[in-house]
Order: sequence, then C-alpha cells, then structure tokens
Amino acid sequence: MALRRVSVVVGVALVALVLASCDLFQAPDGVATRYYDGESLTGNLQEALDSALQQLDGDLGEGGVFDAMASWSMVEITGRLGGIAGFDAVRVRIRATRGPSW
Repeated sequence: MALRRVSVVVGVALVALVLASCDLFQAPDGVATRYYDGESLTGNLQEALDSALQQLDGDLGEGGVFDAMASWSMVEITGRLGGIAGFDAVRVRIRATRGPSW
C-alpha cells in the first residue's frame, strides 16, 4: 500500500516536472505573475492544490476588480514521506496571472 502511494506521488511529480519544464504557461510581457504555495500534511495532492487556489482566489478582487479572471499552472510539486516522524506531506506551487493585471 505504501509503495503504491509512493509510486503515485512520484508519477504525478514526474508529470508536473515535465509540464513545468515545457513552460506551456507564458505570461505576456508586462503582465504581473504571482506565485502561491499550498500544503497538505496528509499527502493529499488535491488538498495542497486547493490551498494554493484559495489564496489565489482571495487576491482576485484586489484593487476593487470584481470580474477578474486568473490563469494558472502548477510549477512545482514536492513532498516528504516516511521517517520516524511519519511524514506524509505534499507541497505545490502555482504560477498565476490575472486579467486585468494586478
């Protein structure tokens, strides 16, 4: 069971690494980019992503903009598993732009 979980996490991390290295997300010149980090202490990738997206959502209305829309991509997935403390943490980092820009 633990080996399966490690295999899944490693597989997801490899896919994210490949996508991040391709840099499919290119912010146009002059558009501000922000980074948001999320973490799950239960090894849940979706929970970590949701945490980062909640932070992004909180910034969307900055400056009184009520109809802002963000584009984002996941640029990093890291984790910690095992040890005497029984770590099972997943961290993600997303990169976002907003229209209109921040």
